[in-house]
Amino acid sequence: QDQFVFYNCVGRVESAAEVRTEYLLLTCRYLAQSDEQKEGLVALAFNVETGAAVSEMGRMFDTVERTFETDSEQRLLGDDKIKAILTWVQRQAGKVLESEIEPFQDSMNRRFRRDVANLEEYYEDLKKEMEESLKRPGISDQLMSDRKAKISLIPDELERKKADLFKKYSIRVKLELCGAIQIHTPAVKILYRTSFGRKQKQLSMIYNPVTKSMDPLVCDGCGDSTFNIRFCDRLHILCPACSTKCPVC
Repeated sequence: QDQFVFYNCVGRVESAAEVRTEYLLLTCRYLAQSDEQKEGLVALAFNVETGAAVSEMGRMFDTVERTFETDSEQRLLGDDKIKAILTWVQRQAGKVLESEIEPFQDSMNRRFRRDVANLEEYYEDLKKEMEESLKRPGISDQLMSDRKAKISLIPDELERKKADLFKKYSIRVKLELCGAIQIHTPAVKILYRTSFGRKQKQLSMIYNPVTKSMDPLVCDGCGDSTFNIRFCDRLHILCPACSTKCPVC
């Protein structure tokens, strides 16, 4: 009730049982480059079984009792699971980095707006000066024609200069994996039955003992993690972005 919002349906817990589940905690280095650059580390965490992104896992991991094992005989992830994890990372990395580089992005945006304003002021003054020169007595027809042609080119030149500034202050971000931890932990699996009209659907949820909260569910449409649950007519789990038109259907 504290975490999930279910739309147009009601639900109840059918059962709960202790299980063991697996998480993957990825530490990644990012490099944001523009006119300047910023670098740092971010943590991405996923439930390997469900694919749910657990944003608080990295921050809370240091607060729980844990034992580290580095035995080479530990079960490794298969190729299919690694491909799935790459998809999860691509889906979540932008959201995690957005808040991380927000001050840097704000700084580049301010500098871009400042330089554009200075550029516009310069070309406006240049245009006025050239227009004033046309009013001088004794100016030849050829010179007047040339200056008018140059004045007509000012808007296009200004737009090219703005495009150069936009390219200069655009931000390119590179993300690379620094380390990974497989986390095997007891958890609680909850079976939750939702009802809307005569239709019912049983959902499997995980209570995470590290974050001390429920993991989000995964949208059947886009694969994003969400606590705001909607269903289409065929009972696919949908996030708000996919709810208007089910991608699965």
